[in-house]
Amino acid sequence: MNRVSKCIFVAAASVAMTNVAFAQDPPADPPADGTGATVSGDAAVTVNPDGTPVVAVDVNAGAMLSVANWPTSYLLRTLNAAKGMLEVGAFLNIGLVKTANTAGEEETETIIGLNFEGRYGINEKLEALFAYTGSPFLGGLGNGITLSPDSEFKGAVVVGAGYQAVAGGSGGKLDIEPKGALSYDLLGETAVLLAGADVRFKLNDKIWIGTPQNRPGLVVTLKGIEAGPVTISPIFFDLPLGVGFQASDKLHLQLNTQLLRLAINEDAGDSAFFAADFIPLDLEALFAVSNKLDVKFRLNFGELKDSAGDFIGVSAGAFFRI
Repeated sequence: MNRVSKCIFVAAASVAMTNVAFAQDPPADPPADGTGATVSGDAAVTVNPDGTPVVAVDVNAGAMLSVANWPTSYLLRTLNAAKGMLEVGAFLNIGLVKTANTAGEEETETIIGLNFEGRYGINEKLEALFAYTGSPFLGGLGNGITLSPDSEFKGAVVVGAGYQAVAGGSGGKLDIEPKGALSYDLLGETAVLLAGADVRFKLNDKIWIGTPQNRPGLVVTLKGIEAGPVTISPIFFDLPLGVGFQASDKLHLQLNTQLLRLAINEDAGDSAFFAADFIPLDLEALFAVSNKLDVKFRLNFGELKDSAGDFIGVSAGAFFRI
């Protein structure tokens, strides 16, 4: 099975898969000498001699975050990288894909590969994004470098940016980071524009609901897939859903699925909806070894409604910050 065929198969298996005011606690009583800083909840407040706040910094909003004090808790991190922070990571991916041979017999093929990704905090709100990953039509699923069953070093080069539009909104509960990127697949020679937003709404100090990071909503093909004399240029919109649980200060667990895929043009096929047409599912676990090192694990079950067991993916990776 060639690389393009694998992408198409996995696509079918996985579906085919403001300004808001920050809420602050009232400032605590000032020191007896009327100077210095007091701490109220998560906010550090510098006060004037009369007790009125001069500077209010919401730590959860990340205004003071840096590499040195980057939280180990995912829920205390901003969605974007801190100013001047470089984060780089790599994933080892193992995928089991069921296919049918020329005789119609079922076979299981093992695909092993590597993905690379990173980001850099340009300032407190803006970050640069880069990756060497899999098919842009699958939100990056697949491999930048495939090691088995056949070696293939041509993956998709992705460059983009994210902007922290909302941090700590709705009383410290809401974070939103719109993102945009351009992806060029060196093997398929396709170019795709990606756009979406990372959204995180904290239901309490342990649980949040929103969208998984770096999963695009809008996918616009700029240079399509050549299928014989025909060029296929799909345009579609995905709505992913993520639910996270901060099990401890260092351990974060997450469940991801997809609510819908809206086909915007004919090349994108038919629109599909959760439960009615598909049930994609993948799980993630993040463990912060320190504020400069995370290890991550992913388990992707593919599409469970009609293709359960046709695809299972396991990934393990590490992210370093300097």
